[in-house]
Amino acid sequence: MSYQKLVTIPVIPNQPRDFYQPYSETGNKVVDVLQEFLCMGLDLFIHNRGAASLTVSIDKGTAITIDAGDSFTWENIKFGLVEVTSTVAYDMVAAGIKLTKKQLAKV
Repeated sequence: MSYQKLVTIPVIPNQPRDFYQPYSETGNKVVDVLQEFLCMGLDLFIHNRGAASLTVSIDKGTAITIDAGDSFTWENIKFGLVEVTSTVAYDMVAAGIKLTKKQLAKV
């Protein structure tokens, strides 16, 4: 399923997240929450623990640079794919909601 189809799935305002996945990495990472976990990502947190910047791209969008020691937070925005390009240590947490086969069949 593509991101364009993912955004058509309705989300109840302030819906509690029933999925989260933490990562502690030191290199490139690709997380496809839709394909890997059958979830829709809604929140993302990345903390750069390294001495150099790293970049993150969400749903193949424009890359965002996170400077050394800085953090990036995204809340209440639908996403399916996160790609981090890094040579330094960072922590990342993706959170969202689990999708049912019924929800996916409608799109």
